[in-house]
Amino acid sequence: MKTSRTVALFIGVCCLALTACDRGADTPDKSAEAAQRQTPAAAPVADQPPVALPAALAEIEAQAETTDAIEGESTAGDATFRYRAFTDGSGSLFFVDEDVMTGDYGATRDRYYFVDGHLAYFYREGSQLVAMPPDPPGLGDVVIFMAFNADGTVDAKEKRLKGRQADMEKYEVTAVVRRADELQQTAAFALSEPLGENEYAGYLVFNGPLSTFQPCRESVIYWVSGDDDVVASLRDAYDAKLGDAAGEAAYARLVGAIGDPIREGPASHYPAVFRVQEQTALARRADRDCP
Repeated sequence: MKTSRTVALFIGVCCLALTACDRGADTPDKSAEAAQRQTPAAAPVADQPPVALPAALAEIEAQAETTDAIEGESTAGDATFRYRAFTDGSGSLFFVDEDVMTGDYGATRDRYYFVDGHLAYFYREGSQLVAMPPDPPGLGDVVIFMAFNADGTVDAKEKRLKGRQADMEKYEVTAVVRRADELQQTAAFALSEPLGENEYAGYLVFNGPLSTFQPCRESVIYWVSGDDDVVASLRDAYDAKLGDAAGEAAYARLVGAIGDPIREGPASHYPAVFRVQEQTALARRADRDCP
């Protein structure tokens, strides 16, 4: 995962009001009654009272405006996560502002607020694939708010889809807590192992035609690509470092970028490629490892 000191998950769940004109003028009384019954459910977002957010959220964001950010990007399947994490003078994470793009499933802005080292608040706004009968499934506005106690239990929660109140699923809470933990670990790693611009740390494997790289704290494994001379030099360094253990994972720090997948050959089994430009560190995993 790319992380650098610079200034600066979660895939969502997947009203039609009938008027007298819709139903025809020959039955005005019944159609008007039907419209009145459905009007509350069909009210637009603007007619709904906003989610009441604690003042602490604005205070935390104000603190972030005067703090350098740890920026990073990762992918998982079709989802792309771009985050800006902020830590205080002691290195404790207090705010993460993350854009989550999930293709046809929508895009959201997720904000995580930490107090005394634990997740205190979560706020999401954006668009997600939702299903709210009688509407067909489709993209709709989503707002989610959660407040947590110091022990990690939920103190308050609210969810709105298309401006209407909706039930919060248990897995949604679990996913937010899990992602918050990952972001805390990522921030800690970035502070302890500062990476240069476009530099990644992770596990490199060469084994016959196989060449892969898995950034630290990512579940995604990328096919290694790049200029032939650069890849060949990296393979030679890998073979020299691992010797008889060639084929196993080595710890590597590489300068490069995530690129589009290759659609043929062994590389077609991987979601994207890592286009390596330079090797900055290489070691046996027993000697150096992701924290």
